Amino acid sequence: MSLASTGSLVGGALILAAFIALQLGRVDAGDRRYLALNTGGAVVLVASALLAELWGFVVLNVVWAGASAWGLVHGHVHKEDLRERSASSS
Repeated sequence: MSLASTGSLVGGALILAAFIALQLGRVDAGDRRYLALNTGGAVVLVASALLAELWGFVVLNVVWAGASAWGLVHGHVHKEDLRERSASSS
């Protein structure tokens, strides 16, 4: 099995694990674990798609990874801001 094939299976498994956890109610869409699985899976899929020269999948997964990573950062910052506002209004 090629490195690109192995990577696509691993990356796909990470994204599917996030999706299944979401469907089972174990995480919500803003959960850091959900976003981390999506980010990691998409990054692995980008590498696999680059190796296989599948440019459409490169673009798709770069956007997927970027959106998930943004959610990780923004969600963390947003929660910090809410904590600060809550503490200062008490």
